[in-house]
Amino acid sequence: MAEAAIEPGLPIVELGAGYGSVTRFLPENTVSVERDPARLHALRTTFPARVIHGECALNALSALHEPTVVVSSIPSVNNPEFGALRLSVARAMAAGTVRKLVVYTYFPINPFAGIFPHEQRIGFEMLNVPPAFLWSYTC
Repeated sequence: MAEAAIEPGLPIVELGAGYGSVTRFLPENTVSVERDPARLHALRTTFPARVIHGECALNALSALHEPTVVVSSIPSVNNPEFGALRLSVARAMAAGTVRKLVVYTYFPINPFAGIFPHEQRIGFEMLNVPPAFLWSYTC
């Protein structure tokens, strides 16, 4: 995921940083977002030099003001809030503030199908438990 997120000249925002399993591989200047207080505390302890916002991903997406790469670790399956996230991503892409999105899912379905002009399954990570499908979306 981290390798796919690198887009020269564009900032990176990580949504749903959790306990930092993806965070640790992203560049230091990545801005991470996590709304869960316990996970937020763990992130700030583990990554004291990183900018980490304790807010909802929807707020973070609506606050973007420049073209950005977004890395999302927010579950897309069995998540009652995923529809709102998908709509927020679509709005941000249409506004030009999300130029690239990199996500993973635990099912072989394309969670952001039809939003971006270019979408591609870029990998399958067997070392993850459960195994994860990696997707990349670009304008």
